Amino acid sequence: MGPFTADNGGTLVIPGSHHWDDERPPLAEETIPTEMAPGSGLIWLGGVYHGGGKNVTFQPRTGMTIALDLGNLRQEENQYLAVPRESVLAYPDEVRRLLGYDRCPPGLGWVEMQDPDVCLEDGWLPASAKAA
Repeated sequence: MGPFTADNGGTLVIPGSHHWDDERPPLAEETIPTEMAPGSGLIWLGGVYHGGGKNVTFQPRTGMTIALDLGNLRQEENQYLAVPRESVLAYPDEVRRLLGYDRCPPGLGWVEMQDPDVCLEDGWLPASAKAA
């Protein structure tokens, strides 16, 4: 792996942009390209405007991203099993989603390739039960 440079499209960031309100658009001239030696790291808050720069060299820029995206976090305990179906049906939709009866795009939390709220429909059975 080689370094990240402005020429090879090192990640562009706008420091402090996580403090902006939703009406403030980023401007290209506000970006700062990262320049880092191999083995370096860049850490930023998810609300900071960032993106890949344009690689104007003939060499690839290789990096690794490790992200902790809140939308992708799932509960440790499987609430589908811990809370009786009858109780879940009595809860408002917001509480059902907090329990995990909601799919996080692109597909985390699926139940048989569907939104987990299908489990709450009358007469729903898992495919394994239908096959038996």
